[in-house]
Amino acid sequence: MKGLNVRQMPATKLAVFILMVAGLLLAGGCGDRPGKGEPLAENGVLDLRNWSFESDGALPLNGEWAFSWLTRGEQPEPSFIKVPGTWGGVTLENGLKIDDRGKGVYRLTILHPPKMGMVAIRLPNLSTSMRLFVDGKLFAERGRPESGSESTVPYQLPTSIYFNSKGEKTELTLEVANFHHRKGGIRSELVMGTAAQIHRFEFKQDAQEWIVFGSLLMIGLYHLGLFVLRARETANLYFALLCLFVALRMSVIGQGMLLEAGFGLTWTLAAKLEYSSFVLSGLFGFMYYQKMYEQEISRKLWAASSVVGIGLTIGTWLLPVLQSSSFIWVYQGYVIVLTIATIAALVAAGIRRREGAWLSFVGGAGRLATILYDILIFNCF
Repeated sequence: MKGLNVRQMPATKLAVFILMVAGLLLAGGCGDRPGKGEPLAENGVLDLRNWSFESDGALPLNGEWAFSWLTRGEQPEPSFIKVPGTWGGVTLENGLKIDDRGKGVYRLTILHPPKMGMVAIRLPNLSTSMRLFVDGKLFAERGRPESGSESTVPYQLPTSIYFNSKGEKTELTLEVANFHHRKGGIRSELVMGTAAQIHRFEFKQDAQEWIVFGSLLMIGLYHLGLFVLRARETANLYFALLCLFVALRMSVIGQGMLLEAGFGLTWTLAAKLEYSSFVLSGLFGFMYYQKMYEQEISRKLWAASSVVGIGLTIGTWLLPVLQSSSFIWVYQGYVIVLTIATIAALVAAGIRRREGAWLSFVGGAGRLATILYDILIFNCF
């Protein structure tokens, strides 16, 4: 069959499956919703006096937190805001409508049994800098959350804190500032549990991402090797770049593997890598299928998609993250259009009974589903 290299298919089948799994892991932005019976914070107070972490498990610190919006260094009367959720466009109870850019202070009083022992809290990526105090003592800091754009340093990375709870209540104070991204606030859940529960949660998240990252890296390098041996078969190159760019994006979001590695990677550089990798993975995925099914996907469409993809990538590196993140819908629309065009071409190839077309269609449909889920999660607040 013209345009199809059957020698690639075994590794490609595995890679398509891994890409689908990677999409689901990359989309993990909003977290699970509270289960039945889990207590919610009300008016800035979370009552855990009837909750046992050992028997009932860890739980998200969701609900109404006390909230103060800091404007020009002033701190008005505290109101309440729902967590998780971004704060842009929210009108507080005191009538103040807040913007995505600024600084807010969250406060939560946790009521619990005395002598609860060692507990832990897992903090997700917060947009885009934070400090967490427990009973007035600083326990975690990411970036430098201040009241102005020049003094604020953005830096997003999940972290966990461990502390001994004393008395019958614990006071959490969480400072969050955002001047560099289109969305500010707490996008995902904070989870509280025993030290062992949070440690297992961390290990599970890290293990999932490392396994998929390593698999994508190996398959990408494998196809890159095939291209070196058979340079005329450029489909191998395109598929290798698809896998490698998905792996790169995975390394700078979620658990932030590349950031944790300690290469001195800044938040700005990580954000630019995330957006450009998203665009380029979509472009090289489309180029791969165009090469495999040349009769169904025209060279003109291939050329047009390349021009747009390269333009978006250049724009990502030239513009501040605040501006590029405000136009994220352009990136998302570009990848969706390419994926739908690919699926349409694969359906046509399947009708014409080209070898491997329906298998590729399943992979393309799965990729579309993960992209749509990713976009839904990204815009869920």
